[in-house]
Order: sequence, then structure tokens, then C-alpha cells
Amino acid sequence: MRIVQATSELHPFASTGNLGINVNNLISELGSSKEEISIFMPGYREALLNSNLPPTKHVFELLIELGDNFELCEILKTNLTENITLYFICRDEYFDRQFQYGPENRDYDDNDARFIFFSKAVVETIRRFDLKVDLIHCHDWPTALIPIFVRYSEERHGICLADTILTTIHTIKYQGIFPAKSFKLTNLPDDFFSIDALEYYDQINFLKAGIIFSNYISTDSLERRDRLLTIENGCGLDGVLSSHKEFFLGENNWAELYNNILQ
Repeated sequence: MRIVQATSELHPFASTGNLGINVNNLISELGSSKEEISIFMPGYREALLNSNLPPTKHVFELLIELGDNFELCEILKTNLTENITLYFICRDEYFDRQFQYGPENRDYDDNDARFIFFSKAVVETIRRFDLKVDLIHCHDWPTALIPIFVRYSEERHGICLADTILTTIHTIKYQGIFPAKSFKLTNLPDDFFSIDALEYYDQINFLKAGIIFSNYISTDSLERRDRLLTIENGCGLDGVLSSHKEFFLGENNWAELYNNILQ
């Protein structure tokens, strides 16, 4: 299988907590298999310093449409093992900063643009280099727009970019909620700003879109899955999750999870 892992954190390159550790554990579990794995993460200052990229790293560039502008994206590519490739999505304006999301107790004001840019760059790389993906696995809100960009790109170009998309919810209280004006940065048609897509109480919600446009959603256990389906623990997304309950899985064994959705 060809698998893409899209994440905003990956231990030991750049991680603020459990997300980076969980994704690293997943990669380690898959690394002993024969699967072809491509990992995409932002080229944070910390990540590039920790990566010890060899001089032979491959570099290529893409132009990414972001609202009214086209912005240059540099992509660093290096092989971690024979079957694992790591792509850093780089743009100094967005990722050459001291913190990943913002200083303590405050988010960067442009986190909407930063992670829309990142998500578009992942999808465009998959398309331009014809990675022929069986599964795209997205982790938490910073990557949750990838499913909607994949499906829109497929429709626009008449191609298939991925057979299956899985979005895993590690921490539901962070959802990527931004003002309605941020929708312009997606360059999606206006009908995507709706209750059936990105719109969320006159704002946009990245994680909501990921739930709707993924083939499957997962979290780390059946008990947690059932909790997230309740008003008390769903952080406002219990209704959306309930409407996709058939495809909402609780599983902490990644191999078992992949077998379930790709069989």
C-alpha cells in the first residue's frame, strides 16, 4: 500500500505533546511493514534543525493559491528509511518561527493561512507527483482541510488522488475555528461555505470539514468514541460525528484499523 501521513507534529522533529508522539508510534509500527509511507509536516524552524537532513535532500517548489495571491512553497524531501519518505512543507513567512502554533496561551493570528497553505501544498504535491495513494491519514485540525481539498481537486482535474481518507481526532477541543473571512483563503466555490461543509455558526471549522469529507474518522478507543458522540464531550461536533457514526471508529491498533478500512 501507499500511505500518506499528514501531521502538524512528529516526534522527534517537532512536537508539543501527545500528537507528535502518537504519530511517531504509528510510523514506527508501520515502518516494519512493506508499506510505502510518505509523511508530510510543516517545515518548522525546530523541525528542520532536528532533522539533520543530508546534503542530498531533494528540493522542489510549488506555487500555492491562497486567496488573491500565489505563494511560493519549497518542499524538502528526504528518505528516513527505504520505505519512508519525509516531506517538509516550507515557507519561512509561515513556519520559520519559535513556536508551532503560537506563544504560550495565544495562537498566531494567521494560523488559518498557515494551515490552509500547508494542506493545499500536501494535496498539490500528491497531484503533481502522481503518488498514487491508497490511504491519506490526517491528524487533528491542522490537516483536516486536506480531505476537502483532495475531493475538490479530484473533481476539478478529473483524477483520483486517494482511494480512502481517514481523519483521526486526537484532541477534539482544538478544531481550527476561524472567522468567515478566512474562507476566501481556501479558494473553494461559495457553496462549500455551508452547513454541509466548512460553515460553523457563521465561521469556518477545519475539523468539521475533515469529518464530513473523510471516508472514515477515528479516535483511540471505543469508549472515547462513544464519549465524543455526546453533547457533554463532543465540543460542539457531537451532531456532525453522530451523523457519520457508521464511519467513526475507535481503535488504538493502527494495523487493525487499516485492515478494517482498506479490506
